Amino acid sequence: MNAPQAYADPSNVDPVNLLTRTLMSVTGIRRLVKPVGGRRRDRARLSVVRDEVTASAAPVLRVRRHRTIIGVDMSEFGRKDEQVQNHVRTEMYAVLQQAFTSAEVGWPAPDWREDRGDGALMIVSFDDAPLVVDPLVRYLYALIRRHNKVSSHEARIVLRMAVHAGHVYRDSYGFSGQAIVDVYRMLDAPAFKSAVATHGAVLGLIVSPYIYNEVIQQEPGMTDPDSYQKVDVVNKETNTQAWLYLPGRAELAA
Repeated sequence: MNAPQAYADPSNVDPVNLLTRTLMSVTGIRRLVKPVGGRRRDRARLSVVRDEVTASAAPVLRVRRHRTIIGVDMSEFGRKDEQVQNHVRTEMYAVLQQAFTSAEVGWPAPDWREDRGDGALMIVSFDDAPLVVDPLVRYLYALIRRHNKVSSHEARIVLRMAVHAGHVYRDSYGFSGQAIVDVYRMLDAPAFKSAVATHGAVLGLIVSPYIYNEVIQQEPGMTDPDSYQKVDVVNKETNTQAWLYLPGRAELAA
């Protein structure tokens, strides 16, 4: 069964027009706007009131989509000075976009991605999930290694990446939904951070049980599903498990 494509408030009442008509009533406006020295000032005050009403009463349209959710975060970003931060942030986007292109996954439109300073949130089609875990991850790993080979130690990129799928809600404020929360609980899980640091990995991937069971095991690519291992996700109110993959380390183990 296909996921619902979109929904919005079914009410046909425009709250902005309704409140504006109330404010513009003959008796109401005299009571709301106190004379302060002429019609021009009265009109200016009315304009401010109307603008405030418009801003506060504007309806928020929420769109619901079933999508693949990708969250990335650079390790040790806060320990770099601002000049280096700006440089590695630019390079992070460069390797991400090149990996997306190489894997034939469409780079998300501006409405479907968010910059997080030291990372990014990207929403792509659910059908792209197999391509995201393989080959996009392999391309990303190679590109980060290439970047680090010609960069100073301070300008190296160490990236953690989380992949999940579920319903995403988008409105004028950004993204929401439990699936978004789950991605960031995985991305910031202490056990995941520790595994990446302990093994000196340049890229760490963590995926939800849904992605592992329904995508990785059902549509195996060049990466053996046995290369993944379970990891605890204990972060805030979340206490569950996910699947961890460290490119390079798995190949050496084989």
